[in-house]
Amino acid sequence: MAAWVRVRLTSSGSDGAIYRWADDEGNGGWLHFAPANGSFRVCDGAGRAPVDAMSLHVATQDLQHRDEQCWRSFVQAAVGVWRAYQQHRSFPEVADRVFY
Repeated sequence: MAAWVRVRLTSSGSDGAIYRWADDEGNGGWLHFAPANGSFRVCDGAGRAPVDAMSLHVATQDLQHRDEQCWRSFVQAAVGVWRAYQQHRSFPEVADRVFY
């Protein structure tokens, strides 16, 4: 499992925010966060998600279309954004996670 995950806000709007994430194992990508329903979905840099994109609903911990190579880092990135959002009620610029 990755020892760190970097998460950076790239854009936001009324329907949510797009974050770029990367881990120390070379995995990464974009995720779209929709705070209205507490969901995260893999997307491209413009926020477009394929039909079978990996997604996570935080409240139910429901992970769909799991990508075996990077699902743990995706979940950690999402949880970092979720926790920071819950604390400040705004989209965090940075939501890095470090593990020991």
